[in-house]
Amino acid sequence: MENKKKTIFNVIFLLVVFAGTMYGVFHGEDIGEIVKILGQVNVLWLIPGVICVVVFIWGESIIIWYMMHSFQIPVKRRTCFLFSSVGFFFSCITPSASGGQPMQLYYMKKEKISLPVSTVILMIVTIPYKAVLVVVGLGLVLFGQGFLHRYLTEILPVFYLGIGLNVFCVTAMLILVFHPALARTILVLGLKIVEKLHLMKRKESRLKKLEASMEVYQNTAAYLGTHKMVLVNVLAITFAQRFALFAATWFVYRAFHLSGISFITIVLLFTGGMPLFDSVCHGMGIAGTGGFGIKNDGLSYYNSPYLDGVVTVTMLLFGVNFTLYYYMLIRRFREVRKNTELRVYFSIVAISTALIMLNIRPIYHSVGKCFRYAVFQVASIITSTGFATADYNQWPLFSQMLLILLMLIGACGGSTGGGFKVQRCVILWKSGSAAMRKMVHPNSVNQVKSDNKILRPEALHHVWSYLILYLGVLLASFLLLSLDDMDFGTAISAVITCTNNIGPGINSVGPMENFSFLSDFSKAVLSADMLLGRLEIFPILVLLAPSVWRKSF
Repeated sequence: MENKKKTIFNVIFLLVVFAGTMYGVFHGEDIGEIVKILGQVNVLWLIPGVICVVVFIWGESIIIWYMMHSFQIPVKRRTCFLFSSVGFFFSCITPSASGGQPMQLYYMKKEKISLPVSTVILMIVTIPYKAVLVVVGLGLVLFGQGFLHRYLTEILPVFYLGIGLNVFCVTAMLILVFHPALARTILVLGLKIVEKLHLMKRKESRLKKLEASMEVYQNTAAYLGTHKMVLVNVLAITFAQRFALFAATWFVYRAFHLSGISFITIVLLFTGGMPLFDSVCHGMGIAGTGGFGIKNDGLSYYNSPYLDGVVTVTMLLFGVNFTLYYYMLIRRFREVRKNTELRVYFSIVAISTALIMLNIRPIYHSVGKCFRYAVFQVASIITSTGFATADYNQWPLFSQMLLILLMLIGACGGSTGGGFKVQRCVILWKSGSAAMRKMVHPNSVNQVKSDNKILRPEALHHVWSYLILYLGVLLASFLLLSLDDMDFGTAISAVITCTNNIGPGINSVGPMENFSFLSDFSKAVLSADMLLGRLEIFPILVLLAPSVWRKSF
């Protein structure tokens, strides 16, 4: 009875998520036009396409079932099909297909499958999957130069980068699987670095748990080391599974009465990364605060107040610390309600929106339009999403300065947004206030608190150190960019928007412009800024520090 309830809940959950996804993707589109186009589709071509997708999902479920039984884990085939379906669905709706395997791990944990074992199994599933892409990609590099230069000329650097990253990923995963001792060393080192940076409290129990998990991981990896035919069988199934998905693309292509491109060409284009449904870009751009669009004029193309509202709310939600969503799931609403960072975050959004509305009122002559454009731009900038529905280059200087300030502040910590982060700003404000009170009352005891927790001096030192490095990166980048012939607003906003991973700046890099006019040197500087901003400076410095490498190796 319990299993039946669990199955019903899983089905309902997937249906709700699927319905929400379809609504988010297709809302704002001309439904009548879509229905008209779909009415012209040749269903006879769609049927084999659907079958190919089912074969793809079924193929992965067979691999999972095969691996589970190799480890003497009694799991039913339909349960493995659920694992595969969950992974496929969440990979489709999350940025860079990042949500598939975490959801699979979640569902496997619900079936009482050990986390280290399920992790290794999914890694074994991923290795052949990536290996197929590597084989196809390298085949194109060696034997398909004509095809590459004909269809992928404009994105060849991206194609080669993708091949290189996949080769690196496959190599790294093979090392981790067949050299668990090295995997343990890397994890322990990573844990120590995180604790040294005071990002996590030092706990001996955490290291013991890691050691216990790695012992299971090591035993699992040892089994695979002595049963290499398992990997060979999985690779064979994966090749058939992967090309079934490639074939689905061609069947859909033919279903729309298209025939100008051959099956092989469609397969290769799909393998090269060309999207099948580019409309998904908007939804993924919002979730990952990436701001990717498919129209030259972005979301303003649709000119839909309702769509603007949906996107605004979604951007703001993805700018919230994800820990708070976890608290809501476990019904700890009091901690969410009293969270200082959350309240400051929404206060900044509300105050900025109100000030910009007052400032741009002479341009739009309507309170509704002022609110629509102001709140959208504020949400887009503070969450570092980068969408734009208005040319704020035409706004007064005050509004532009507010937007630049929001670029610097950024979203909440633990969100998908970039920027300096609201939490750090709150800590700096409280630290500065405490220092001023200490100057006025030298004998007073002034403690800096965050959500009723006293912050240690080490934590404050970390935040101040990050601020100094952050400002140093901005100033150094600005000086380097000033070597190019551009105005002050363009240079400073280009540095700020790239370092904080926003997207558009002001003036020549405004929302209706781009960065193509910059020199190669300036592009290199801004590219480095984007990496530093996204990885939050400290990890890059740790990676580049010679002392770290000397101690480790």
